[in-house]
Amino acid sequence: MLRRLDPWFPAILVRLPSDGAADAKAYRACMELQLPVIWTLHGTTSPGRVDVSRGRLELTSRGRAFGFPLGSVVTSRIERSPARRLRGLPVLSVGLAGGESVAVASMGGPGSLQDLAAAVVGNQAGASGT
Repeated sequence: MLRRLDPWFPAILVRLPSDGAADAKAYRACMELQLPVIWTLHGTTSPGRVDVSRGRLELTSRGRAFGFPLGSVVTSRIERSPARRLRGLPVLSVGLAGGESVAVASMGGPGSLQDLAAAVVGNQAGASGT
């Protein structure tokens, strides 16, 4: 049953596809992300910044830096247990191919840790993560 065309009713005869149909993987591949974070590597915790761009993740702080290609990520998971938190914040734990492990807690606000996890998982080439 077709309703008559009336300016007070939404368009029911013609629907254009939404912009959301774009390939999410292609979108994430070009994403750049910068967040304030707390990160730990080899038992040393540092406040600083994370930059994700062009297939790399760079962690920087005063006097300390660590970076790796996202293709070297073997595992990744968001951990919320009290034992794994950094200064009370949930962390993104990332395991690398060489056996290194880094934990990152975001101070960028609600949802920023999930954005970081999506950028890591969306940009890594052929690696598995949760």
